[in-house]
Amino acid sequence: MFDEFMPSGSHVDYQTPTTPDLENIVADAIRAKAKIEPSLLQRYQRLVCMCLYAVTMVAAEAAWAVGMLTRCLAYPSHATLLAAERVLIYLHLAHVRGKLKITYKRTETKMMGARLLKGSSDASFQVEHSTTGYEFHLAMAAVSWCVKKQTTIALFSSESELKAASLAACEAIFLRGMLTDDLGLPQYAATVLLVDNTGAIDIAKDPVHHYKTRHILRRDLFIRELVERGEIKVVYVKSSANAADIFTKHLDHVTFKKHRAVLLNIPA
Repeated sequence: MFDEFMPSGSHVDYQTPTTPDLENIVADAIRAKAKIEPSLLQRYQRLVCMCLYAVTMVAAEAAWAVGMLTRCLAYPSHATLLAAERVLIYLHLAHVRGKLKITYKRTETKMMGARLLKGSSDASFQVEHSTTGYEFHLAMAAVSWCVKKQTTIALFSSESELKAASLAACEAIFLRGMLTDDLGLPQYAATVLLVDNTGAIDIAKDPVHHYKTRHILRRDLFIRELVERGEIKVVYVKSSANAADIFTKHLDHVTFKKHRAVLLNIPA
């Protein structure tokens, strides 16, 4: 990818794949809907789609950047093209030259904690359609992650966090079934899902604030059933310790490296 799009190399060194104003750049491109030259449009679409494959398979920490850039595939701007090129340069520097990779750690089967699935979820309430992000861990590193634009507009932050937690809970059920039926690793305890919003946790455990939550779709309350059945255990975690934060917003270099280390199981 780097040889195709940057044949002359790069003279910059990016420590993170995003800039603080990425959300505004994408929002401006969507509102403007300005057409750029066909060659630049093709370059942007091909670059973003190739980066999408990379972050889906190996580079989880850059998933939010690519997820935001996919929102304006039809009407990119020169600014979004530069943002996409930044992601490519970061991927090359970190995963090719820096040789970063997901590292799973083999553990003794008698250590039940090492065989249990655990995850975290987060949501961004800063854009019109909130962003859902989640990740699940097994063998000390991430085995599943997702960045997704929420299909409906949340009216308050706890609702967007609840939507993210419910989507993550659905993924947890799928992974629990696969681990039990296909890999012979039954999950004897509830899967812990870390959430950094107390309001969303309260709604997931009990139908509180009914007058505020009566509009929420049935599917977004599925997590409540999973909690009652003992398959999911929602636990509060501070935002600074929530690894899923990396999937919903731009982070400073220090915080980004800390969460990336958790996902990839590498030194921070």
